[in-house]
Amino acid sequence: MDTWQGKAFVLLGLTGPLMLLVPAPFGKFHDFYAGNKEGGVRGLVYRFMNGVEIPGKLSWLVSENVVLVRYLWTLSAAAEARGMTVFELLGKLDAGRLTAFAMFAGHYIHRATIYPLLTMPSMSPSRPAVFALASGWQFLNGYLQAIALLRATVLTSAQPGSLQYTIGVLVFLIGMIGNIWHDNALAQIRRKVAKPTKSEKPVEVARKYEVPKGGLFSLVAFPHYLLEWIEWTGYALVLGQPEGWWIVPLEIAVMLPRAVGGLRWYREKFDKKEIPPRWKAVIPWLI
Repeated sequence: MDTWQGKAFVLLGLTGPLMLLVPAPFGKFHDFYAGNKEGGVRGLVYRFMNGVEIPGKLSWLVSENVVLVRYLWTLSAAAEARGMTVFELLGKLDAGRLTAFAMFAGHYIHRATIYPLLTMPSMSPSRPAVFALASGWQFLNGYLQAIALLRATVLTSAQPGSLQYTIGVLVFLIGMIGNIWHDNALAQIRRKVAKPTKSEKPVEVARKYEVPKGGLFSLVAFPHYLLEWIEWTGYALVLGQPEGWWIVPLEIAVMLPRAVGGLRWYREKFDKKEIPPRWKAVIPWLI
């Protein structure tokens, strides 16, 4: 991570704790900055964050697919430099690295395309600041993970039959399957509430919420965040490179403050009787 791309990747991730003070304006916090007239530096930040609206699904599709495009672009460039196609390059990878490739690509194929187009019936609008930061982070992530895949060897990546490989694959699958299940639970809520009345516009309907129930939602407000961290831990175990491990703490840095703010939002917006007892933000019984 000693390249400028690596340093920028870490720097963008470490901006996450700022969201405890200035929430990213999308989803539940889409209108957080609307109408705010504070002066000084905070006022400038608020006006920068407010911006124009970008349709939620469009923003998600573009910013999340950036990582796949950059990942495959980097692998294709490496293949071309070696006088082969990207498919030939992938065919020469050992089983451990090929598994890591399948994990990374599989996660983002679901997250970037299936989730917004097939899982979620609607998504709240985003803002240019969020779109730019998310796209930049994903652009760097795609490059760094491709470089790590190319750098890894049979000796550094976990191989089938080893304990590290077995644990890594199981941890990844538990995280991904759990993540998808809880995403679908949230989508069911969106389908239930996203039925516009004659006086409502679709964008207004997309901002309706309920307290989620079932699965780990009985313990935490954002179990899908925790399960994504678990998922990336499995990937890092198989890849065996520093770039894989960096994803986990940087995602925690970005997502944990949002989960804490989201839990506070639920408690402010809903009756206490609707909130599960001892409900935490993202880690059962702790945070």
